[in-house]
Amino acid sequence: MTQRIRLYIFWGIVPFFIQACHEKVPDQVVEDVVFNLESYDNEDVESTKYTDLQFIPLDNARECLLSHVSRLKVTDAGYYILNDAEYPSVFLFNVDGTFSHKVGGVGRSKSEYLNIMDIAANDRGDAVAIMTLSDLKQYDANGKFISSYPFKERQRWENVLYTPKGFVCSRNYRGTDCLVAMYDKGFTSIQKIVLTDEAVVTGEPPYADNILQNDDKYLCYMDMFNSRFYVSEWKDLSHPHCYMLKSERMMTLNNVQEKGRDYIYSYILADHVIKGRMLYKDDSRGFEINLDDNTFRFCDEKGLFVSFMDYKDGYYYSIVTPMDLLHFMDDKITFLNHFTPSIDSLRVAFAPYKESLSEKDNYYLLKMKIKRK
Repeated sequence: MTQRIRLYIFWGIVPFFIQACHEKVPDQVVEDVVFNLESYDNEDVESTKYTDLQFIPLDNARECLLSHVSRLKVTDAGYYILNDAEYPSVFLFNVDGTFSHKVGGVGRSKSEYLNIMDIAANDRGDAVAIMTLSDLKQYDANGKFISSYPFKERQRWENVLYTPKGFVCSRNYRGTDCLVAMYDKGFTSIQKIVLTDEAVVTGEPPYADNILQNDDKYLCYMDMFNSRFYVSEWKDLSHPHCYMLKSERMMTLNNVQEKGRDYIYSYILADHVIKGRMLYKDDSRGFEINLDDNTFRFCDEKGLFVSFMDYKDGYYYSIVTPMDLLHFMDDKITFLNHFTPSIDSLRVAFAPYKESLSEKDNYYLLKMKIKRK
């Protein structure tokens, strides 16, 4: 699925109610925290304030032009970007946006790929993994091939994280008994983390990118088809907690083909907080779940919202196309409110590049912080 910046203006006041319960999945006890979205319709909602907005133009060289960005990994070495085009590519851009190199290449040899499901990188940025339909390939800091690990499972993995302990992989419902598992550094020993029955999702339901994420304390998997987040602490991966969003129209495996459902379509995990976006009562809503105290709140329901693709060292990151910028930097376009990140704050941050902006530009990286109280 191609992931672009999503920008919304919307209004609404939606409260919440929290209820505790327990649920069992095969051979695994999971404690649920249920957030009932239908309760308390008149509570005020406080929008998140953003600050320190910065645009970084990505190198416009022909060999690194982007067309459909589906993954961004921010590292000390720079920005790894998966360009999910007809012939997929993985590029590393330096921290100033200049082009560094391409990782691997398209082809049929062991070191090449014909398709890419996901990419991962360590924090330093000197180790990269590319997940294909059939294997996991490792590359070094210069994008040179190191090794390949063929998948042994009968159903493919779809997402991967690079961790100090090894690789964490996840998939959607593919008729297997496991949604999330961890492998050692040699991709041999497996620890199943989120177990399930052997359900299969068919047809054309909505899908979300970046469903597997982590921070210094938590590993998080979003099961969008059951409107849940499975969260494990690194010190005990085998006992995840489940956070479930509930409403009269919330998506579950039983109604996944029905129209008019409420569903989560994106999130970012940072500093023990899940910041998510969902379609709720036919409108876009922002929400936050604090994993340390199991609390929930709606937020960002007013103003301009940017879908984040990664987080590192206090900054939230996204990718913006030149066509989006040509639209939103047009002074003739006005908006009805000024909540941040507002169109005004984006225009101020982009001012150094406005006069030279062209639809032929490469994409731009956008980063920002949350204003702390």
